[in-house]
Parts: sequence; structure tokens; C-alpha cells
Amino acid sequence: NKSKIINIPHGTLAPHYNKYDKIFKKNISEGIFYKKSDYFVCQTKIANEFLKTEKFIGKILKGNIILGAENNKRKHNKQILYAVANKSFHNQQLVGFENFYEYYENLNFFNRDNFFRNYRFKIQLHPSIYHLKNLLEKKFRNLIFEKSNLEKNLSESFLVISFSSTVIEDAILSNSPVILYDRHNRYRHYKSKKFENLDILHYVVKKKMLKKKIHEIYTSSPKNYSEVVYDEAVKKNVSNLVEILKN
Repeated sequence: NKSKIINIPHGTLAPHYNKYDKIFKKNISEGIFYKKSDYFVCQTKIANEFLKTEKFIGKILKGNIILGAENNKRKHNKQILYAVANKSFHNQQLVGFENFYEYYENLNFFNRDNFFRNYRFKIQLHPSIYHLKNLLEKKFRNLIFEKSNLEKNLSESFLVISFSSTVIEDAILSNSPVILYDRHNRYRHYKSKKFENLDILHYVVKKKMLKKKIHEIYTSSPKNYSEVVYDEAVKKNVSNLVEILKN
């Protein structure tokens, strides 16, 4: 009997929106999407839109199976989580990833602007810059730098700010709104009319608008997660997957 191939990606697959993004999304998808797999675990409806562009003919298993964080502490500690995918110099890509100087500028902004003192601002370090933790802590004393505990940090944060990262999908699956902060107006990780007006997923360029959106999200309760995520519980999704593996 032929063995079944089940593709379980941990990444942010999304449909492309121009010729440059098409190249970038193709490069990213090669590491986490196998077109000939028998089953593909599709955790969000955004990823499902990507599958439509790829004309995937296998069976799609819909629902979250990786993160099961319950987000019920966020308004008690007013925590914001900033998480981006940093690349080492020899792995750098000009499209789709934040350059280190952009990342550094953002840290400087978050550290200096008094607006952010109203919140507990935590930085989820990417593994590629773990070795810089002590230096960054000395430079940016108003920020908290964290190496691990992503699921815990997501569960305790009322908001995630990112540029491009797997954390974007992780946050949405953990019922945490996301702001895509692109201060140089050069890359938008998700761009789709279908997901344009969601109060859980925002695209922001200006600093003033970023602060406005943070305040709006904190003082409101975004609820339209069902527009992006599937309703099935994590345990049920995992059980369904186990049954497939057993048969």
C-alpha cells in the first residue's frame, strides 16, 4: 500500500497580489507546502485562499492543530507582543522580510515614545538574534525581550504587531488581533479584498495610525475571528488527524 503524505505546515501561506509577491510567496511555500501530498492541514481561511491559487487536488483538513492558547489575560496586563522574522545577512531577502535596520528603528520608536509606556511591551526574539538579547536589553530599557514561551506570550497579549512571521497566523489562531506594521510602505503580508475590513487584522504604515489602532483594539473587543479561522476545537482536529494516520 502506498503511504499517505500529510502536509502540516507551520507558516503563513497566503495568495499573492503582484508579480514580486508571487515570487516571494513561491519561495516561502516551497519550504512548507508539498503539492503532491494526499492531505493538507489548512489552519486558516487565508491559507485556504492560497490553496485555491495552487489548484491543490489532495484532501484539505481544515482547523487549528498546533496552538490551543486561550487568550483570557490580555486586558489585565495590557501586554503587546512584537514579533517579526529576522534573517541573518547571508539569508536576507529584500522583499517580504524586515531588514535589521528597520527592526532596530522600530525598537527605538517603541522604546522612546511615551505612548507605549501605557502598555507592557514585549519583544519575541527570533532565534537568529537570540545572541543579541543582552545587548538589546541594555539599549532598549523600556522593552522586555523574550527568547521562548511564544504560546504563553500570545495568551497574555491583547495584540500582536508584526511585519512578516509565522507568529501572524499563530496569533490569529490564539484569538489575538494582529497589526501588520510596515513603516516604509514596501510590503504587505496579507492583501485580499475578502479580508480587507476585519477588526482582527490591520495594515498600518504611519506611526500615528499605529497608536490609534492600538488604542482602538485595547478599548474594544474584536470578534470576527470566524471570518479567518475555523470553528472546530483543537482536540477534535487532532483526533481526526490521528484517525487518518491509523487507517
